[in-house]
Amino acid sequence: MGTYGSCGTGDVSVGPIEGGMLQMKVNLPQQTRLALEQAAEKNGWSLNREVVSRLDASTKDDSSCGDGSVAVFCRALGSALAAVEHQRGKSIFEDLPTALAGRQAVLNLLDTLTPMFALEEIEQQHELLVSIANAAEMEIRDRERKGERVSAVERLLIRVRHRQNAELQVTLMDRQLKRTWDYRHSLRPEGARDES
Repeated sequence: MGTYGSCGTGDVSVGPIEGGMLQMKVNLPQQTRLALEQAAEKNGWSLNREVVSRLDASTKDDSSCGDGSVAVFCRALGSALAAVEHQRGKSIFEDLPTALAGRQAVLNLLDTLTPMFALEEIEQQHELLVSIANAAEMEIRDRERKGERVSAVERLLIRVRHRQNAELQVTLMDRQLKRTWDYRHSLRPEGARDES
């Protein structure tokens, strides 16, 4: 067994290694200790196990989230949900209002992924789809006003024709959006890291 030694600023003391475990003495603010004790009690284990569990989680390389911008997004997602739970004092899995607030936090975070020019394009696509759907119904009504009998099959064909027109328009808008995206990325300085 070794003797205790000082590590760093003196806030951590390192003790002997026993059975693969390193004993450490850590000075914590009272609020942090109380929060850890409450979490340990809620999880049904010791304060030591709570601290080790949290340290393990914070030091593991979580490859399930990928790397680069995906890993950053995963951490941001976890932080957003943790902030909601901390603010409300309840779990998103146990309290409906907290779950709804967590959902909104996730949606807000997802909005940050879509560039503003893309949001405008998506809104234009939605408006186009609505107007084309309305155009199909207007065509049917106009024909009925003129005294024409519009069968169920003809109604379906009119709607399909307008839908195909809408899909073509959306495809063209998507292509334009991609060209805009590619152009904006081509303007980036040489060697700039692509996080998108």
